[in-house]
Amino acid sequence: MDVLPTKLSKFRLLFDHARITDRVESHQYEGSGTEKDPYVVTWVTDDPGNPYIWSKRYRWLMVSIASLEVLSVAFASSAWSGMS
Repeated sequence: MDVLPTKLSKFRLLFDHARITDRVESHQYEGSGTEKDPYVVTWVTDDPGNPYIWSKRYRWLMVSIASLEVLSVAFASSAWSGMS
């Protein structure tokens, strides 16, 4: 039986970079956190921050938003050079 993912708002998915839910925080990860036996970080089954469970349309939306952010930073950083 598949567990449905916990829903997070679009705002939280975009701006809350931690996106820690109770299920993610309480998950028992493999390893003990030492140098010889480090934690093996994996996606929790119903983690809403897991991009592998997002729809293809939603993933493309996130890629488009991130691309526009990078493009606007590049334009804004060169705006002052055109004024001199």
